[in-house]
Amino acid sequence: MSGKSSVASNTIFLSIRMVLVMAVSLYTSRVVLSSLGSVNYGVYNVVAGTIAALAFFYSSLSNAVQRVLGISITTQDISSLRQTFSQCLSVLGVFAIGLVFIGGIVSYPIISFLNIPNEVKIPALWVFLFNVGLFAFAMIRSAYESVFVIHEDMSTFAYVSVFEVIGRLGIALLITVFPEDSRLWIYGCLLFIIQGVVMGVYIFLSYRKYEECRGNYFVWNKTQVRDIFSFIGFNTLGGLSVAVAFQGITILQNLFFGPVVNAAQGIAAQISGVFNQFSGNVLTAAKPRIIKDYAVGHVEKSLDLAMRISRITFFVLLLGAAPVLLNAQYLLSMWLGTYPKETPLFMSIAIVQALVAIFAQPLWVVANATGVIKNIQVYGRLITMMALPISWLLVKVLPYSYIPLFVLVLVELGYWMYCLQDIHHQVALSRRVYLKSVVTPIGLILALYIPILLALSYSIEEPLFRLFIGSSIAILLGGMLIWFWGLDRQEKSLVQQWIIKSRDKLWR
Repeated sequence: MSGKSSVASNTIFLSIRMVLVMAVSLYTSRVVLSSLGSVNYGVYNVVAGTIAALAFFYSSLSNAVQRVLGISITTQDISSLRQTFSQCLSVLGVFAIGLVFIGGIVSYPIISFLNIPNEVKIPALWVFLFNVGLFAFAMIRSAYESVFVIHEDMSTFAYVSVFEVIGRLGIALLITVFPEDSRLWIYGCLLFIIQGVVMGVYIFLSYRKYEECRGNYFVWNKTQVRDIFSFIGFNTLGGLSVAVAFQGITILQNLFFGPVVNAAQGIAAQISGVFNQFSGNVLTAAKPRIIKDYAVGHVEKSLDLAMRISRITFFVLLLGAAPVLLNAQYLLSMWLGTYPKETPLFMSIAIVQALVAIFAQPLWVVANATGVIKNIQVYGRLITMMALPISWLLVKVLPYSYIPLFVLVLVELGYWMYCLQDIHHQVALSRRVYLKSVVTPIGLILALYIPILLALSYSIEEPLFRLFIGSSIAILLGGMLIWFWGLDRQEKSLVQQWIIKSRDKLWR
């Protein structure tokens, strides 16, 4: 299978996974919000989000594992690959044990600091501890996930994810049978259990399918560990900056505006998370190919794929965002019934932020392939971290809860520009080629598409009519604009081939 076909096929698998996960997650969120109530739901988001902020560390570990395994697999030496996997698993195990130890120590001070009603402080403490354990499981699981990713086995990856989200739906339905005052901590406990089960599934499947997973499970080669730690270190510093910005803003809003605003932010984050997940799916599918191409010396090929990923992912998400932006209030009413008043605006800004974030992500993958990540992850992420002090200063003067979200959009733009400059210096990425391949087509489509969306928004007042007719028109016209001015000949040919193959399979 060719590189582009492999990426396309894996993206389709991951996109199907995303649609199923999104559909179930939306219903799950409604059930959980209804069961917990706005205050407890907000408490869960701010407490679990404090641990989820460590996703930067999880991401650092996962990226380090995927890179070293991706480089190792190009040697086609199973013995070396087995040792590399065992080494990665050992490192992750050490970090997981350390997380559990530190999490237990800091749990009470953190819960005491947060703006949480006294009657739910003890359940909130249990939620914190369960999320520490959940995250430790996720660290171990990332080693096995990485094996599926580097082998580009996205179908298995997708099936396990669907199993996980169905388990989460079962939990959401199950907590309704418990007394209201115990649902918060029981919800955290059950999520911890399902994470352990999913980790077990990954271990079982990887052991059966891939020989490198059947080696020694504790290896500690000092040279290799030093290389892994160096890569993890810079990734962690960059991720820490992101965590300070995003979770810091969550805490800032909690302190200035209370847990109901956190609930609105949590709901908006669920929606924007779907868009982030799709772009993450595309990157997950493309990352092994970019790393492998760079490892064997095909630098131009890896850069070309990164630029195509930026542009096409943006276009696909733009088409997906249009109906949501047009019908934000109506969709929220259908989904949740009642919701915090800030939610529609929060959701719209969060979607814009997710669209802007797409630009830097493929450039960051190229930096991972080269292994030279210090500038992007340390100096570049200082731009992201500035979101917190800027937001704090602004809300002191202008006490509007949406201001920090606008600041996040601006710092994402700044980070993208820094990444572009750094990759230009690393691998001689032509600014002119990037402008022609990515910026110009996207700018043209936005200039034509935004007026169309505004016209549809103001001209169609009936919510149900706007949902079906307005959204259909928006997607159709957006698709036409992208086809004629957003795709090159090679991409149009790939789309046509995919349509023909799909039609032939359908009519067999």
